[in-house]
Amino acid sequence: MAVALQMMFVILSMAAAMYMIVVAGRTLVRRRIHCPDKGIDTDVEMSMETGGNWEPGHPLDIVRCDALENPTCVNCDKHCLHVA
Repeated sequence: MAVALQMMFVILSMAAAMYMIVVAGRTLVRRRIHCPDKGIDTDVEMSMETGGNWEPGHPLDIVRCDALENPTCVNCDKHCLHVA
């Protein structure tokens, strides 16, 4: 029984460590940027890679854009990622 509990602890610890590696490497940031497609300034929420000292690094994806009819359905070419 003790061996089973130790194995369960090891497996859960490894799963938690892997989760932290994936989640800790990204953060969500809300910014006002210029949309090159629509030619307007808009608020977006970006998934950003975490840089040094836990500061946001470069943008990875747009997850919300207020310029769209459905802000959470970002199905454009996301040219703003190169501008941000």
